[in-house]
Amino acid sequence: MNDLDFKHKKEVFKVPKNYFEELEQNILAQTVDAKKEKVKVIPLKNKRFYLFSSVVGVAASLLLLIGVFFNSSKQTAITENDIITAENSIYSTLLGDTTVISDEELLSYDTNYVFE
Repeated sequence: MNDLDFKHKKEVFKVPKNYFEELEQNILAQTVDAKKEKVKVIPLKNKRFYLFSSVVGVAASLLLLIGVFFNSSKQTAITENDIITAENSIYSTLLGDTTVISDEELLSYDTNYVFE
């Protein structure tokens, strides 16, 4: 038998007439009645408190994020000297050496150029 000759058979599922009604009744029977099961119901007054505290928490976190954003924008820009100092400290650490590397030595590590 060739793969092209294979035909899919349609499977038909017959649903009884009252299937969905019985399904709905089963779901309703499984739901919990708050009075019957003695479930603690939170009164509307407490719900308002929870909602209010949630709103206050979200507002406080937004204010903190805005404060962090504006404080970070006030920082001074990184200068070229800061970059050179950082590169010197990185290379001196990699070399296990505490001496300061000159700019020419620093560039010679990055490239194969020879400085005279």
